[in-house]
Amino acid sequence: MNIGVISDIHSNFFYLKEVLQDINNKNLDAIYCLGDLVGYYDRPNDVIDLLRENQIICLKGNHDKYFINELSFDEDRDVFYRIGKQRQQVSQDNTDYLKNLPDCLDVEILDKRFFMTHSMPSDTETYLNDANQLDREFLKDFDYYLYGHTHRCNVQYHYGTCLLNPGSVGQPRDYNASPSYAVIDLSREIISTHRVPVDTEAYITQIGELNLDERVVNNLRRGRLDS
Repeated sequence: MNIGVISDIHSNFFYLKEVLQDINNKNLDAIYCLGDLVGYYDRPNDVIDLLRENQIICLKGNHDKYFINELSFDEDRDVFYRIGKQRQQVSQDNTDYLKNLPDCLDVEILDKRFFMTHSMPSDTETYLNDANQLDREFLKDFDYYLYGHTHRCNVQYHYGTCLLNPGSVGQPRDYNASPSYAVIDLSREIISTHRVPVDTEAYITQIGELNLDERVVNNLRRGRLDS
């Protein structure tokens, strides 16, 4: 039993297609997306369509919650979040899809218990940068804790629980400009992380006419967040 884990696509259809092509070569049994389907880049509607077509199981991230008005955000940041613009692009059917996504999943796969969420157990906005931020009593009930939000690929073990962040498909921030994802081989209990080569400059050229905030463009080149 092999499952794929992706996160933080942020409307980057160009990168998502490359990542899914790489994933599809691995003959996985299921793929989970840990949130942030929308925000930042150019094709939110196409991203949602592709995820649905591939039957990828998705959760809500903070940007998805901004989009559906489930969370508020500083409107000054919309110059690079682009939530207002994207609300005009996404179909009503896909908007309803985002509204109906769960915040988290508590599932058992091959006798292993998973908790999947965008960041903290009940908080999609706070960054999980240290495993000690998680309550030990909560964590001990799970074999795997899957999260995203930081855009940084990371695997660690804490009190016997595997904490896995697959990094970001649409906007890597770990000083590597290539999108990443993870695969969990549950039969052998092996986790592998994968980088997918993309033509970053071709994508930047493609989105050039949108006049995106230069910080959003530079993030793609540098593999880090310019705040």
